[in-house]
Amino acid sequence: MLTSLINSWAPLVKHRPSHIQIVAAAIEAWTPGSLQAANVALRDIRSVDKAAKIFMAHLVRTPHGAPFQNEILKTLHAVDMRLKAVTVLEDEQRLAASRKRPAPSVDGVEGPDSKRAKLDQEMPDAPAPPPLALADFDFSVLPGQLVVDFIVANLRQLSDEKLQEAVQVCYLPFINAALADLE
Repeated sequence: MLTSLINSWAPLVKHRPSHIQIVAAAIEAWTPGSLQAANVALRDIRSVDKAAKIFMAHLVRTPHGAPFQNEILKTLHAVDMRLKAVTVLEDEQRLAASRKRPAPSVDGVEGPDSKRAKLDQEMPDAPAPPPLALADFDFSVLPGQLVVDFIVANLRQLSDEKLQEAVQVCYLPFINAALADLE
């Protein structure tokens, strides 16, 4: 529904260029928080952001959009950042959903033994993503709950031992400095 609404704004601003600033401000101010609260699928949220991005890219190329080019480019950047964040979240959900699928049977034999054998096998570690993949991403454009869900999903991927080890590595210098001050 929102995608259709955004798509209908192109003829509006073509015939009434005075509304460009209002439409750009509305797209920039919109956040997917209300859709997430209503449990709308991420693909639908991504569809709205894609429609907004296409509309704003079209608007920046029109002669009517020239006076508002700075605002339009700012809005286009904000929409692009939201779109990247939703895509990352959607990929994580797709990955989590693929892990929930039941394991296929071994040699056509079903039963607890075949499943036990698969669970006992150690899965290889997934390759680590490049460290700077999200370094230039501005998380302030995202709703707080989305950021919290993103962090929690990433923390769930760590084993307790690795998490404890990382905490000790980070805080060990502080603990040593505090102990040195006490002496």
